[in-house]
Amino acid sequence: RAYRRIARRFIDSFRCNNVTSESGDSAVCVLNMMALTGNLEYVRGGALGRAVENLVASVNNFGNYTGEGPYIGSYTLTSRCTGRSLANAAAFYYRDPRYRWVARHVKAQACCVAHENAVFEQAGAEQYPDQYLGVRALPFDARIFRALETPEPLPGNWGGIKSVPTGLPAEDLFDRAFFRDSFEPQDAFLGLMGTQLTSSHQMLHSNAIIQYTDLGKILLYTHAQLTDGWVRNTLSASNGRPAKPTFACLRKALINSENVSAISSVCPNNGNTEWTRTLIHRRGHYFVALDRADALDEGDYTFTCRWRTLFPQQLRDGICTVDAGDGVALNISSADPVLQNSVRTEPDGTTRPYLLSQYQKANLQRGDGVSFKNLFYARGPERPDRCQVRAAGTNCVLVHGKGNDWEEIALIGTGTSPEALTSLKIEADIFYATATQVVAANCRKLEIMGTSALPPDKVGENTTVSLDRAEVGAELAAFFAGLNPPGAVAAETTQNHGFREEWVSAELVYPQVHCAPVHIASQPVAAGTPIEDLTGGLQRLSLKKARHMSHWRTPGKPVEITLDLGRVQSISEFHFIGPIADNYRTKLYYQAGDVRFSMAYSNDGFKDDIRNVPAPEVEFREQTFPYAQYTWAGRLPLFVVKADVKARFIRISAVTDKPALAFQKLFVVGKKTQPELFCDLQAADLDGDGASELVGKTTNGEIFAMDATGKKMWSRLFPGVVTAWNAVDLENDARQEVLVYTTEDACYALAGDGKERWRVDFYAHARKQNPEAWGRDWSKYCLSFVTAWRPDAETNRKEVFGFGHTTVTGIRPDLAIDSTIGGGHVNKFAVSDTSVLGREVLAGGGFNFTLLDRSRKTIVKVPMPGKLAGNGQLPVFIAVAPVSNKKAKGFMAMN
Repeated sequence: RAYRRIARRFIDSFRCNNVTSESGDSAVCVLNMMALTGNLEYVRGGALGRAVENLVASVNNFGNYTGEGPYIGSYTLTSRCTGRSLANAAAFYYRDPRYRWVARHVKAQACCVAHENAVFEQAGAEQYPDQYLGVRALPFDARIFRALETPEPLPGNWGGIKSVPTGLPAEDLFDRAFFRDSFEPQDAFLGLMGTQLTSSHQMLHSNAIIQYTDLGKILLYTHAQLTDGWVRNTLSASNGRPAKPTFACLRKALINSENVSAISSVCPNNGNTEWTRTLIHRRGHYFVALDRADALDEGDYTFTCRWRTLFPQQLRDGICTVDAGDGVALNISSADPVLQNSVRTEPDGTTRPYLLSQYQKANLQRGDGVSFKNLFYARGPERPDRCQVRAAGTNCVLVHGKGNDWEEIALIGTGTSPEALTSLKIEADIFYATATQVVAANCRKLEIMGTSALPPDKVGENTTVSLDRAEVGAELAAFFAGLNPPGAVAAETTQNHGFREEWVSAELVYPQVHCAPVHIASQPVAAGTPIEDLTGGLQRLSLKKARHMSHWRTPGKPVEITLDLGRVQSISEFHFIGPIADNYRTKLYYQAGDVRFSMAYSNDGFKDDIRNVPAPEVEFREQTFPYAQYTWAGRLPLFVVKADVKARFIRISAVTDKPALAFQKLFVVGKKTQPELFCDLQAADLDGDGASELVGKTTNGEIFAMDATGKKMWSRLFPGVVTAWNAVDLENDARQEVLVYTTEDACYALAGDGKERWRVDFYAHARKQNPEAWGRDWSKYCLSFVTAWRPDAETNRKEVFGFGHTTVTGIRPDLAIDSTIGGGHVNKFAVSDTSVLGREVLAGGGFNFTLLDRSRKTIVKVPMPGKLAGNGQLPVFIAVAPVSNKKAKGFMAMN
């Protein structure tokens, strides 16, 4: 009876509430439940077919999952999807051989398959599923739509929803869309989210590009434990006022033709703007992204359009070039002259991405808007395309593309074509026009050389018209030639900060990581399949891609890994990162000496050039990867194998006497330095002269100081990621010291001249627990903020406090440890003050605004009101400050 009741609820549902790489398991469980209860309306109504399409949309052309699953941690870029047996079932029930092709060729895991269940029989012919080519949009799930549109309180894990109903019918919405030129890695795949998802622990932003792959490379991606717009390929908008988005996007237009596919999607509320993202794809060549944000209220707005890549970016003359290796590059070109910057950002819990950000600011009235117009495309030895873009108005661009046996000038836009064009007059939601064809979605007007080419019965519908008019091509070429390239925009210089020159760190930055080295082993293993048992002496394997876990049960027997970096490169060292102890996948942990290495290098595939290093220098460390919110840290064994060579091919032989050899990651570390670093800055009086110096923290784990003229005073590079730092006066002597907390589980105090005053090792205190239970798994002492207050009466030295995930930890002047205060997300930011109440208190901001007195008792505790939209996090105060003047006295908290 319970099964039948649940089956009725899921009868038209193709997905679960959350979207992860395991969603296919849930869909197969629903299918099994339908078969068990004999309710085949799930099949007849098309929900099974939509579940297969959801699987196809979730898998890129490498066969890897394109999204996230942060409810159990971030997935790597090579995670597999589950649910391939859905395609087997669809082939059986629908008698459609195209589903059988999906079951046999789309790389996904077939989980939840009942033993000897005929539903999953694969026998029969197959047919290429061309219905998945071009652009496809999945409809919004009917069950989820009913639940989210209901005015009643939502039960269970629906309770954390941070979006509102759309007021639109379900058929106007979509779950996600995907472009696909083919199922081959060398051809383009791009995913676009249409939902904000549904639960409190993850919210992929609507209209965000989840992933773009082409020419065998992952070029744009998400994959992060953070859930805000900073880690998305998205447009962020804000006028400083609260905004709560709808849970889904409106599918405004969609069209497919032989050469062009396009979709236009409307997010009804993105930072108090209505955001329309239109993606037009010239198949086999390029994409154009037209973003338009129209104000829903008047005021000052800021806009940031972000492009997130794994590989290094170079921004020159307004064009961002991403070097993806093997001669493949991604070009991102803005058609408008907008302010841009490109940096390598902080670790986000999974990777350290390169981020291209484009900025605009505007004072808008309701209905006014701004636009971003970008061209992006992949090029390489197999496809040496070169494309240029020019803005042809607020809603249109002209693209000149040229490659092998291909050249065109295309007018691409939304709404109405430019008035300056006389040979073409178009009015449509999306249009693409060249000298040989016009493709228009929801076309309302189409005139070619003054004559209507749109039959009356086709008005408002999609249309494709072939042309052979030299006049159209000539006018488009002349129009393009008359438009100026956007060029680069200099950074704002309205304020003079007194810097004589920009200082750039010369220290070695976080290394370039080759995430997908090409294997050259004669018998490589299947990608994504851990090898459970190996026999024989020397095992020859290839690590085709850096997977979440690769382990080989070969105690005492070497495992050989051969890498091809694609070209000769300067290599500094190799990082082999082992597993966390007591991990649910494995029960391993290594100490120094537990893994032994030998290396060989070559530039010609080990034919004539063979350089053997039987006993390289190896250093053992404990690598700490901070959680995305920098509040927990997992400790991993790290073996650093020194190299200092130039080579293309590397042969690594590793052996352990432990039960298995296991690596989380293998990093190939180069020798290049990074010219630009993302920095946090803070003004502080370090020498007590009354004038402020500038203290900064870089993404390289470096703390530096500069004087008011911009001259570097000192710098210090720390061995771990800096999770918290602050400039405070520790001894009430008008000189500020710098507090630094790193993922070593160590807190440092640096004097104004950069010299170390003291260091407290929290790692040793954490290990006072049972070593087996501790297992270097999670560090409760990893802090996200540090400050100081309560000077000691005898020494005048202040107590240092650190705020972490679950505790407020005190570092007393005698350097003893005290962690008796707090619990449950206490604070993210705090400041001590005596001006407001006439006595010293500690004001903290976090999920609550909290005031503590010197005895550590809570004076007041005010929760952050409301809900923040679209970021999947609980609402927080991100800063607090005392206010004490003639007009006001109190504390200000900002969210």
